Amino acid sequence: CRIECACVMLSMSWLLLRLVYSVADPQSDYVQPTWNRNADVSDAVHSFLEQAARLHQDGELDSAVKAAKKVIKLAPQNGEAYATLSKYLADQGKLELADKAIAKATRIHNEQLASWSLF
Repeated sequence: CRIECACVMLSMSWLLLRLVYSVADPQSDYVQPTWNRNADVSDAVHSFLEQAARLHQDGELDSAVKAAKKVIKLAPQNGEAYATLSKYLADQGKLELADKAIAKATRIHNEQLASWSLF
């Protein structure tokens, strides 16, 4: 439950950030930059995330974890990969590892959020 709550909070934060940075200032011509969380993610990363999701749905948790770890190797600053890994590890009952993965996802998210606050 702790992992799922953290994932929900992380998702809500992402959505709020997208909303905030996609709104233009009505008093000026300046438009806030929009945030695309997939901008730095390659096709291979998306492919592995989709593969991991399919494996997870089919109940192949070990293979799903391996696919999520491949994403992390390809894109170590991809918070979505750590959140995904956390979910799969929690489903395997590996709660300590799941906690570490969601903590890393949150840390990455907060670092990205801090860099956007400079605008």
